[in-house]
Amino acid sequence: MTDTSQPLIVILETPLTRGDMTIAQLEIRDIFGRDCAGLSLAKMSVSNYDEFRALLPRVCDLLEHEIDLLASDDLVDIITDMGELAQIDDDGVEGIMLRKPLGGDLRNVSVARLQHLYYEELRAVVPRISTPRLSEEAIDELPLAKLMGLAAKVSDFLLSARRRAEFRIE
Repeated sequence: MTDTSQPLIVILETPLTRGDMTIAQLEIRDIFGRDCAGLSLAKMSVSNYDEFRALLPRVCDLLEHEIDLLASDDLVDIITDMGELAQIDDDGVEGIMLRKPLGGDLRNVSVARLQHLYYEELRAVVPRISTPRLSEEAIDELPLAKLMGLAAKVSDFLLSARRRAEFRIE
């Protein structure tokens, strides 16, 4: 999968300085599955600061300690804009069907981490429940919105019938 889209440009209201250089804007490249290693997609979907703090240095030229120096209004803008990139793509991955996981599909997986949609757990389970099989490498290359779509389906599978009924809108 090749990256052909334009990066997201965020203009900083309060520029940062790095030595003699002033950083007045950030270029945030497309976010792929591989960028989400160690992160919870569930937390990202609700704009959790710590998840975006870990993700940001992976997708732009900011150093990790510089994130803590961003003005709060700039940080809110960045998280909001990146959150839009994380919106679920309801179309999913074309031609890929997911079935409800069986007990064996969850071997060597933390169900608690899977419920929080941690990337590594999704990367382990999705190849076991997808038809045709989606490899771990293919999951690494999925755009974030497609990955969020798959994660939402896995999340639905993990809800008990009672919990699903609680969330059902009449």
